[in-house]
Amino acid sequence: MNPPSADRTTSPSTVPDVGASDYLRSVLAPVHQSETASVVLTVAIPAGIVHGHAVHPAVWLRRMAAAVRSRPGPEEGKENVARIFDAHAERRDDHGLTQNALMASINHVYLADAVLTSGTATPAPSLPGQGVAPGQGTLWQVALSDISAWTIGAPGPSV
Repeated sequence: MNPPSADRTTSPSTVPDVGASDYLRSVLAPVHQSETASVVLTVAIPAGIVHGHAVHPAVWLRRMAAAVRSRPGPEEGKENVARIFDAHAERRDDHGLTQNALMASINHVYLADAVLTSGTATPAPSLPGQGVAPGQGTLWQVALSDISAWTIGAPGPSV
């Protein structure tokens, strides 16, 4: 067998070079197209592991407004902050975007009912949202650039 020739040319790859965040954007695209869609994701970030339901940004923003309204404190101040989230939710319109524009617009994962797990695989006890009914959990917004790993689904019991 002859050694490979130094002047041998290689054919261009037929497999596109797709980064990990592009795969995650592909999973998130249907969620960004429909406010009723969601997908359970687990993501690794510098603070630990977060899992929850990835939801449409407008859904996340409206839930954030509701969370602000439900907190203790002066009603006027809470309402002013909540209206900011509501206004941003109203401006979200991902429905008419082309596939390329939609993919380019996805820079964050919006998690509802999220739980943070520290590096020791023990849920962080100081976070709200653990042991509560669905729809009442913690809201997390995670930049794709902060995600070092991800998977579809929530962590299961240890084997």
